[in-house]
Amino acid sequence: MTHEGSMAQQLMRARTVGARTAAGVAVLTGLGLALLAHGNVGLIASVALATVAVAAFSRRAGSVAGEKIAGRGWLAALGIGVLGGLAALLVAALCAAAAGLVWFLHDGARDQFWLWDYLGKPFLGVLGYGCIVALVLGAVTGAIIRR
Repeated sequence: MTHEGSMAQQLMRARTVGARTAAGVAVLTGLGLALLAHGNVGLIASVALATVAVAAFSRRAGSVAGEKIAGRGWLAALGIGVLGGLAALLVAALCAAAAGLVWFLHDGARDQFWLWDYLGKPFLGVLGYGCIVALVLGAVTGAIIRR
């Protein structure tokens, strides 16, 4: 096998590992959040839909990250993983705002502070509470991809 063929296989493997790892972390995080919902069907449904969107995004981002991490050192892997985790967190925050909009429409659109209550609070809540989790899980994901 040529050196170019070997490199192409390594990049393909890195993309595959990156995609599977990132999507897996997103799904496991979503399952953990669903368990915290304590049977609230609406909240579990919102978490499930957001998890599907974040996992799809993470699969694509993990593929790109895997290619970027391949052949680089541990520090680069951790940094790329953290960036991917933060990007996935942003997608999750946008999903939370979309879920808030659905709840707003379900509640009958009676609140004068709807923009803040139904869009702002969920968006900023996910960003605020998820920031540390995204940093840690992103770094762990980068390390797994690098390994």
